[in-house]
Amino acid sequence: VEAGEQEGIVPRSIRLLFEMVKQESGTGRKKFTVYCSYLQVYKERVYDLLNKSHLKRLVTDGPGLKLKWNKDHFQVENLYTFECRSAEDILALYHFGIKNKVVA
Repeated sequence: VEAGEQEGIVPRSIRLLFEMVKQESGTGRKKFTVYCSYLQVYKERVYDLLNKSHLKRLVTDGPGLKLKWNKDHFQVENLYTFECRSAEDILALYHFGIKNKVVA
């Protein structure tokens, strides 16, 4: 789907994010780095949709990733994180992740 009114909310939000980053970075006073991860919670377990080797475990009902948290935030251990320089970078990861989601 091309950019435009037929896109869903996620692709539109991604494009808007990079438009805002471009505007704010244009002043020269701010620098931004955008990272992307994609996970799924399935049967009370967390799975990395961007890690090909982890996806095999999702299908075989593997243990999932571990969560760590404290009073300020939580994080998913060993979750793949990619630096993305454009909306197209994130959209490619988004579409890869969509293909790997498990739907009951």
